[in-house]
Amino acid sequence: MLSPMDGAADKLLKGDLGGAGNEAMLEAFGGRVFKAAGKGMAAVKRHAGQLDEAVGALSHADDAATATATGVRESIEEASSVLAKEGGGAVNSAPRLSPTNYPNPDPPMSAPGVRYEPTTIDEVVRMRQGKGPTTQATHGTGNIEAHHRQQVPTSQGGVLDELTQQTHRGPGNHTRHSQPSQLTPAQRAKEIRDHWKQRGSDYILPGEGL
Repeated sequence: MLSPMDGAADKLLKGDLGGAGNEAMLEAFGGRVFKAAGKGMAAVKRHAGQLDEAVGALSHADDAATATATGVRESIEEASSVLAKEGGGAVNSAPRLSPTNYPNPDPPMSAPGVRYEPTTIDEVVRMRQGKGPTTQATHGTGNIEAHHRQQVPTSQGGVLDELTQQTHRGPGNHTRHSQPSQLTPAQRAKEIRDHWKQRGSDYILPGEGL
């Protein structure tokens, strides 16, 4: 293979001094260009390799994140399934307490108070007067009554629940009052009256505004 200076030597032997000088300059410059180009290509290849490595690392990280998310989801689903089996669905399927759905004996004090929602203005007016929203004459055994849960006064942390007469003290339910009461008759009446007044104030009637 000819060296970069072979063309210049050939012209020199032929006596072409000017051509030899020009040829030598061109060949020397061309050699530097070729060398620079070679270095540039090597750098491009090196950086291309680094880029490929970076893309590969990102791909692996994405796969790992996907696998982790899938594993977390599967773990949650498995835990939910185990809880449902162990609990027998009791928490989710238990009916909510209401004026017509109330256990005997009474529920624990931690259970939310049972509330009746008045359906007419007259019912709200009665409540504001310290009376139950309905009457036995109009509702029979569905009449709404206030019940001291576990016979504990509200002044001592007790709860007043609003139940139908049947649920409160109808056949099969009156035994809820068999345990000794912590209330005197006067105290019971006052707390029930105050309870209904407070409940009546929870509602805004037409024309009262906010």
